[in-house]
Amino acid sequence: MGAWGAGLYSNDDAADFVDLIRAALRLPQPVDKLVSLLLKEAEEEMEHRALSVLILADQLEKRGIRHPETYAEAINVLEFGSDIKILRDLNVDEKDIRSRTESNMKILSRLKNPRPEKPRKPLKKPQPAVVGVGDYVRFPTQHRGSRNPYFPPGREDFRADGWGIVQVHDMGWEFECLNWVKLIRLEWEHQHPPCAQDAENAPPVDNLAFGTLSPSHFKRMEMEIIGNQPPRADASPPRPGERTARFAALNDISIANLLIGYV
Repeated sequence: MGAWGAGLYSNDDAADFVDLIRAALRLPQPVDKLVSLLLKEAEEEMEHRALSVLILADQLEKRGIRHPETYAEAINVLEFGSDIKILRDLNVDEKDIRSRTESNMKILSRLKNPRPEKPRKPLKKPQPAVVGVGDYVRFPTQHRGSRNPYFPPGREDFRADGWGIVQVHDMGWEFECLNWVKLIRLEWEHQHPPCAQDAENAPPVDNLAFGTLSPSHFKRMEMEIIGNQPPRADASPPRPGERTARFAALNDISIANLLIGYV
């Protein structure tokens, strides 16, 4: 369990659950199915169902998404003080509990009189994969860092003076919809563009890492697939505590974040 505070979102598990909710609501599935998925995930991520239901109901209401069953269960939690009992069991200070109780009354009011419903804008289909397992990908670099795809084209201060290489070791989809990749960076110190044979001979310079790679980032970073070989055996596993495939996909952490500041 993460660190605890008196606020509904004051512990680490709650913050992670909000990220999961945000991502899940992008999936092209009915709300009933998404709620079931989220509550099932919460069984593994959060210790108390009362808290996960309360967070889920609060997030749905804030987004104008109606789900009467979740609202009703959360209202029951608030009216019976189930979450307050959890805080007392954790020896949270009574002053903080009074503050939480006041906050709960505001949530209760919103759940009983929810805001007008708003249409969701989910993804229409699974995110496309722009690379495959085993692909070697090259891209231009400046001071060994890639072009920043978050800058508007033409506005970034980027003058290519070399090349970077990565190999894709794995890829897939979270919830059959949110794409992720697992890759290794390879050493290339020459100014001429590497070919497939160069990539095969280039040594790793870091551990395997997870991220996302959208078609727009692939294009803006001027990436190019130059070959494909089985994932190399000399790649070290991700470091302990590094982001997972799920974390990268849910939070849309581009592999550009791994490559922009490459030194």
